[in-house]
Amino acid sequence: AVSPDGRLLASAQGRGQSMAPPKITLWDLAPSTTDTRDDDEDLRALRWLGDWKPHERSLASVAFSVDGRRLVSCGLETHARQQLVVWDLKRLLLPVDLGSATKKGARSKPWSLRELGFATVAKQLSDFPVERCKWSAYERDAIVTCGKENVRFWRIKKDHIPGAPAALYEYARDAHFDDLCFEAGGVAGVGTFDNDDDDGPRKESPRVLPEESGGCAHVRHRSLRGKEMDKVVYVAARSGHVLQLSYAQRSLLCVLRLHDGPVVSVAATPGYVLTASTDGVARLWPLDFKDFLMEARHEAPLV
Repeated sequence: AVSPDGRLLASAQGRGQSMAPPKITLWDLAPSTTDTRDDDEDLRALRWLGDWKPHERSLASVAFSVDGRRLVSCGLETHARQQLVVWDLKRLLLPVDLGSATKKGARSKPWSLRELGFATVAKQLSDFPVERCKWSAYERDAIVTCGKENVRFWRIKKDHIPGAPAALYEYARDAHFDDLCFEAGGVAGVGTFDNDDDDGPRKESPRVLPEESGGCAHVRHRSLRGKEMDKVVYVAARSGHVLQLSYAQRSLLCVLRLHDGPVVSVAATPGYVLTASTDGVARLWPLDFKDFLMEARHEAPLV
């Protein structure tokens, strides 16, 4: 993951089949002071800032907040329970001089438990598997995750991160969700969405169109208080579907079969949605998803 300002890179090492422990490494992407290329070429020097073990058993995903001040990680703790941890990067990087182009200020060893405790904003255990975690594009303290049979909305409250499920109905059964993204155009921290303390999806009937329809209306809802037009969360499924969820209502809007194989990546821009699949095809879609605008076929599955 790269911070929004392009200054930091967080690389995640999951245990997988190796015996190496899960680890997050922070890198400084400051522009090189020895750049001899043209001014229009951005040459960056990768400088190690430090690393730490965020979870005991495994690490699945990391993401920077929209303002670049915090990092969230998802993985398994000692007893193989799902764990979310939010880190304060300013506190974590206090001993490190980001403005230095040399190795001065860089760490010589991993962060200590005391330093990590000081930099920990919130922790949360969960019984729901997480494959991908991302900060909300619309609210400063909100996180959305997806995994096996679940999509959940989390919100930082003091030192915890309580979560609420999205209402997926029968589409959650035996489903695996590997990626998600937000409809373009959100501004984090505006605070226009409902912040009630309930722990479940909003009570609203889903608007789900059958796959044979060949398209999906770009459905919008108002939040419960009518303050702002709702936004869409796109969720990629291994079944080849992409789900559209109402962000404010935490409920299913639409389900579309877009690929013959698992959808491993989904990204949204103003006016378009890009999907990539293990069927070896990447496609660009309009927001109504009636038909793809272009596609790129590859010789091997996309990852």
